[in-house]
Amino acid sequence: ADRSSVTFSGAFKQAQQMFKVTKDTPIYAVFFSGLLKLPVQVRITSGNSDYKIDKIPAGVAGQVYVVLSKSSTDFSDENVIAGPAIIEVYPKGMIPSEAKPKCH
Repeated sequence: ADRSSVTFSGAFKQAQQMFKVTKDTPIYAVFFSGLLKLPVQVRITSGNSDYKIDKIPAGVAGQVYVVLSKSSTDFSDENVIAGPAIIEVYPKGMIPSEAKPKCH
């Protein structure tokens, strides 16, 4: 199944300034979905200011929290460099066709 990409606009540039990360610092987008904690390593975009993942991990659905972390296993405050962000992940084919669906 297709999974959307996610771009964390300006996050790399901000992390360089605030947390002294470099291009060689591994950073993970950690998705919290239900009881799941799913880290995905991010990449730096060609403009050198954003972090991006190409696919949302399988198993993520509904209202999901995402943080950027310096660790793939420890998501405590000392490792989180951005977030949380809240995103809505719909299963394929279930995206509402209207911004405000009508109730019948």
